[in-house]
Amino acid sequence: MPIAASIFYFIGGFQLLLFSFLWLHLLTEKQIIIGLSLGLFIGIGKYYGLFHRLNKKNIARLKNNGERQKLLTVFKVKTYLIIILMIALGISLRVILDVDRKYLLPVYFAIGLALMMSSIFYFVYFFKWRKRIE
Repeated sequence: MPIAASIFYFIGGFQLLLFSFLWLHLLTEKQIIIGLSLGLFIGIGKYYGLFHRLNKKNIARLKNNGERQKLLTVFKVKTYLIIILMIALGISLRVILDVDRKYLLPVYFAIGLALMMSSIFYFVYFFKWRKRIE
C-alpha cells in the first residue's frame, strides 16, 4: 500500500503548490522571492524534521501488517484526523478569515513541498518493494 500513500501525498502536495503558484500574480516580486524562499526553507525543514521520520514509521508499520492491506489502513486514524483538521484550517484561513496571500504563500508552498517530498519517498519505497516480490 505504499503506492496509495504516495498518491495521497502527491495529490495533497500538488493542490497546495498549485494554490501557491496561482497566487504569484497577486504579489510583488519582493513578496514572491521572500515567500518562496521562506517556503522552501520551511518545507525542507518540515520534511526532514517531521515527515521523513513519520514516513519511516509508517513504512515499518505497513511491513509488519503483511502484504494484504485495505486502502484506508495506509494511515492511522490519528493521521486522518490531522489531515481533516489541516484542510479545515487551510479553508478557514483562505476563505473565512481571508488572510492575505503573501502570508499564505510560504505556508502552502512549505507544506506542499514537504508532501511532495514524502510522495517521492513512498514512490521510491514502492518500487524497491515491488522489485523484491517479483
